[in-house]
Amino acid sequence: MLLDDGLRLARQAATADVEVTLNITPGVPRVFQAYHPILDEAGAALDRADSSCRGDSPLQNASP
Repeated sequence: MLLDDGLRLARQAATADVEVTLNITPGVPRVFQAYHPILDEAGAALDRADSSCRGDSPLQNASP
């Protein structure tokens, strides 16, 4: 996703009272996650996405 698109989507979701986590990884190419075998940042991004989908995110488990 391009940065401007991600920012716009996160802003719209937050405006609609949807919980949003936007992770920005500077200095990497578009769809950098595809390069996970050679980019540490890509592996870390995929791990964050996996944790979020599984409900392991610290934000999802935090008490209000």
